[in-house]
Amino acid sequence: MPKPPPTAAPPPPTVVSIKQDWLATQTRLLSQDLEPSRAWRAANDDEKGNTNDNGAPIGLPDKAVDDAIWALNHRLQQHAKRVYSRQATRHIAEQIDQLYWDASNRAAGTGLEDEDEDGDDEFRGLSWGADLVDPKIISNLPPTWDHDAASQRQSQSYPTEAATYSDLVSQLKSLSSQKQALSSRVSRLKRIKNLLESFDTTTPSTPSGEEEEEEEEKPKLQDNLITRDGQIEKELQKMRMLLARVGGRVDQLQEQQKPKGKRKRTATTGNGEEPSEAAQDDEMDLDAPSAAFDGQRKLDVLFQKAFS
Repeated sequence: MPKPPPTAAPPPPTVVSIKQDWLATQTRLLSQDLEPSRAWRAANDDEKGNTNDNGAPIGLPDKAVDDAIWALNHRLQQHAKRVYSRQATRHIAEQIDQLYWDASNRAAGTGLEDEDEDGDDEFRGLSWGADLVDPKIISNLPPTWDHDAASQRQSQSYPTEAATYSDLVSQLKSLSSQKQALSSRVSRLKRIKNLLESFDTTTPSTPSGEEEEEEEEKPKLQDNLITRDGQIEKELQKMRMLLARVGGRVDQLQEQQKPKGKRKRTATTGNGEEPSEAAQDDEMDLDAPSAAFDGQRKLDVLFQKAFS
């Protein structure tokens, strides 16, 4: 047969649980049914045959005694349920625990004031409930137990415990320094992760059976990078098409401007002949700056309409 799995050890009892158990035990004792003792019943039985001066029997009948005891126990149980409830017991235990800690803190504070008056400020001691995970408290721990006269006497009486304390304090300070170093490294890595999350293109996969938590979408920088099928490539493709269309329109405008820019010279030369082609080209160059200016202005208007 397979061995059953070992059961986990119960947690150590707290002051509240100990006080609550003690109060529950006392309330059970107070809530027990009352019963006449055997000596009283024997004496009552002996008196049943006797009478007083008036002729009434001195002893009480058993039925009357049982009825009275039953009524008394019934009232007692009702009182116990109302007064000694579990909530009331828990509340009283918590009050006892709080009073215990307050008294301990007051005693520790009084001792610290006495040390301050004596001028001993090297070690102020630990208050009750001090968190030994706090780096400040760990740094204030004395490395050895014999930090004052009383502690020196205790250290001499219990050398093994004093050595154990020194080892534990050194380990605790070493672990505290390692924890601080790891905490600073974790915070630095988290900052780096937050800075690099914008460049992440993968979608996180969630395990089956678990619902995806709704998180705010962070802006991605990947859309602005030059990648295959990216946004910039699409915009460049649109720009190429637009430039082709604009180039075609500019060519049309230049073709339309050419007849207007040419000024045909009907004047003849001194010999009665028309001017040569070179002379005509020189005359056309005179109007070229104005035609180029009109074309540039129209091109600017087209670009402005296209991108507005």
